[in-house]
Amino acid sequence: MSNIRTTDPFSAKEIIGDNIQQLLDPSSDMRKSFFWRSDPKDKRKVEKFEQWNVFEYADKFLPAFGFYSYRDPDGEGWDYRLIQKKGRFVRIIGNLQDSRTRTLVFRWTLETLKYLTGTACDLPDFNNLKRSLMNKQNLFDAWTLKFLPELPEVESDDGTGKWSSVPQRPLRDNPEQAHLCFTNAVAVVRKGKEPTAIPYPALPAELFIWDAQVRPYPITDEMLDEGAHGVWWDFMQNTAKEFIDGEWKVNLGMLKTLMTSYGYLLHDFSPPDQRKAVVLYDRTSGIREGGAGKSILLDGIDKVRPYHWIDGKRLEGEKRFIMEGYTEDRRVVVFSDILKDWKLEDYYNMISDGFTVEGKGQPAFVIPKQSAPKIAINTNYTIPAVTRSDRRRLHFVPISQFYGVLSDSTGKTPKDVHGGWLLDEYSWTSEDWSAFYVTCLHCLHQYLEEGLVPFDDTVLHDRQLLAAAGHDESLLEALTSFIKEVAQSGGECTRPMVLDVFDKDPNLERYADWKPQWKVRRFKDMAVGMGYQVNPGRERNQRVINGVTTDCYLLVKPDLMPADGAEEKEPPSPPAVKDGRFTGFLFGETEEDA
Repeated sequence: MSNIRTTDPFSAKEIIGDNIQQLLDPSSDMRKSFFWRSDPKDKRKVEKFEQWNVFEYADKFLPAFGFYSYRDPDGEGWDYRLIQKKGRFVRIIGNLQDSRTRTLVFRWTLETLKYLTGTACDLPDFNNLKRSLMNKQNLFDAWTLKFLPELPEVESDDGTGKWSSVPQRPLRDNPEQAHLCFTNAVAVVRKGKEPTAIPYPALPAELFIWDAQVRPYPITDEMLDEGAHGVWWDFMQNTAKEFIDGEWKVNLGMLKTLMTSYGYLLHDFSPPDQRKAVVLYDRTSGIREGGAGKSILLDGIDKVRPYHWIDGKRLEGEKRFIMEGYTEDRRVVVFSDILKDWKLEDYYNMISDGFTVEGKGQPAFVIPKQSAPKIAINTNYTIPAVTRSDRRRLHFVPISQFYGVLSDSTGKTPKDVHGGWLLDEYSWTSEDWSAFYVTCLHCLHQYLEEGLVPFDDTVLHDRQLLAAAGHDESLLEALTSFIKEVAQSGGECTRPMVLDVFDKDPNLERYADWKPQWKVRRFKDMAVGMGYQVNPGRERNQRVINGVTTDCYLLVKPDLMPADGAEEKEPPSPPAVKDGRFTGFLFGETEEDA
């Protein structure tokens, strides 16, 4: 079984389009690619197929309909893909070594021959061609792999008037520029500039577009002028609301974090030193709530940048094959509904470095850091993230309980609020879709301008402390009290003192037989979660006490950390539309900027 998916090719009719003359003209390049020769005695029949027929099929006929082999030059150990190019658009059909791919191509060939012979009356009989092809099927299968050409180089202008042959490559983002592809143009968003729609013919000749990333709607500069609006914009604002003074109000800090995080996931560029997994979490003190709209938000990502979806339940046990089915046109990987005991450290490399794709019975290949997809995590549980190694790999996005509370109190769903299912082809009009895509482009623009904006959330902090305490309220209370006492009495304690917390508190009797290492780990995680460093600058801190060498723990709170109870900065002013596309749209100008 292959480790990537297969996709149906473009049909011959789609490739030929309105240019039917190239099929009807006996002297056309397409006619010259035909791999059969008519029988001189009967034009409705073909001569017996030989090896040269099979070679011309792979070398000329398939390329005439856009088929080539391709391997990403950045992919270490990647197998060759069978791709099909239609104008600017390239579709990944499958792995060349996969029997499913060969079956797809053989079926496509039969359908194409039927279309060709049914359109041009001077071609041989389809059934005769079919029988001849079936007689040599094994040879066709084997030789297609050997002789199918690679995607050819093209002549391109380097911008100075100098032309040269260069390899074709997919359109990618860079640190200060992003793009989304539509049926008629590429919407380009640049830092410090207005977004604009660029027609495909204006792109350099060597750039192609992954077919899976083309959105089935047009885009224009006039649409971009409208800025973020519509049903999806309303939905995103609702997921950033909090209940204040008896009503739901948009928390502008939450909204800014959500939008820049959305833009980060949509930006097809991986900052090599700042790769993070975006974690969508319920902003509630409850351990497991759900129903807040996290999955819908990620479904929105899939409508723009098709993602590789991983069921969180698959992250238990054997993890080697969780990326099976991944292809390089999937630019986001989603971990959906991860389990309570999910271990972040098992995925350190996947988040911050390149990672390996492996399928059962197939060789593995490595996705390097510079071309690795973004990672998003949807969870109803709390990821503790108390250590520096954890925190630098995660970016947390709070999701309001607006929809969850609405469902509990009235039974209403987002469908009821917004007059139909979100992201649904039947519920949404073309105007809804256009507004959705423009809103996503706005998120991209905000990310390019401001980067990932964090949200300092006391609710998350409290939940992470509870997770560090094993989701045990009694243990949380006991260790919090103990750590505060240690900090107030010199900042140092011993291992026996930590174990005494468990042994002397009647509410913690259930931990009597648990290993001391586990108890010490809970203490350290709690201390780090409360903002302390444990024995900073040294591996172990031991002293001889009453003739016994004893582990000691020194708790130090860095000076750079804000003091407890420090006044929070007042949130920015509400959104205001200014002149120009997206200019100052989200948060407007502060008094200092004016």
